[in-house]
Amino acid sequence: MLKELLKPFAAEQVADFWAKEFGLTWTWQKPTARIVKRQIEAKDTVSLWLKPNRRFLGFNAGQHINITVRVNGVYLTRSYSLSHAPQKNGLLRITIKQNSQGKVSAYLCQQAQIGDTLEISQAFGEFSLSPNKTNLLLAAGSGITPLMSLLHTATTPITLLYWAKTRAELCFIAELNQLVKQNSFIQVYYFLTQEKQLLDNEFSGRIDTNVIAKFAPNLSDYHVLACGHYDFVTAVKTLTANASNLQVEAFTPIKTTDTVTAEKVQVYLSKSQKTLSLSQGESLLNALEAQGIYPPSGCRMGICHSCSCQKQTGITQDLQNGEVNQEPNSAVRLCVSRAQSDLVLEI
Repeated sequence: MLKELLKPFAAEQVADFWAKEFGLTWTWQKPTARIVKRQIEAKDTVSLWLKPNRRFLGFNAGQHINITVRVNGVYLTRSYSLSHAPQKNGLLRITIKQNSQGKVSAYLCQQAQIGDTLEISQAFGEFSLSPNKTNLLLAAGSGITPLMSLLHTATTPITLLYWAKTRAELCFIAELNQLVKQNSFIQVYYFLTQEKQLLDNEFSGRIDTNVIAKFAPNLSDYHVLACGHYDFVTAVKTLTANASNLQVEAFTPIKTTDTVTAEKVQVYLSKSQKTLSLSQGESLLNALEAQGIYPPSGCRMGICHSCSCQKQTGITQDLQNGEVNQEPNSAVRLCVSRAQSDLVLEI
């Protein structure tokens, strides 16, 4: 009886599998998208415009999607911010900066072509502008992408401070200039850390107390949103502690610097019946991958929950806020959690 009831679902999964294999956007269940436009945004940075199928349910400015691609025969998933607000034509834009370690980013920048089909997720994330406060947006490098989406929806005063190493690495310059021209309440300033000669509206140096004091003198009146690498976001948290509200997202893994780095724990994977010796000083996701175990993952910063699994026994610590989880049979996000004792994980 149960087998008969499950047959339709099995058929749908098989159909989706073959749709992905043949590059089709028509699916029973999974959202997919076809690349319809590709454009260079800056040095080592590319935007892809995607046309999703009907399984995609839409998004809000500031959100992300997971992208799954096959690289060297292995399916890999990573998260990318949607870098433009929702469009009437339904198109999505993701903007990818290639780096030396990102296999998915390298594939999307170098190999993905117009006409290719990508598996995508539904949108997730909670970045949003305040309708009542002045919004201060702080971006470092590719952290501009979710903030760019928000800028296209702005209706109240907003200031963007945008850091990059060089002018060649700044994205969306023409688009930002057009937004400023069309909306008097939007102000944009650029900070270049490795540029010798500066133009109008450009500054040198990294984020510090002087920058915050100059551009947001009454910080308690500001809603602050920041996105960038881990060190940048950590600095923002310290410098804007007095803000009315603060939302941050880091696109690089959380760093651990305490003394437990060398300590090992035994982690039993109940589904695969394997016991591993993992370091306490790194995220469970990184530690598992170092042992050749690759659980599903996406954003790698605790937002999309793609890597969540059941912790059956043991103690973990959240790397973002330091909270300790001792509860058995509870969900744990592998990318932002580390082991504090021997564990049993449902993997």
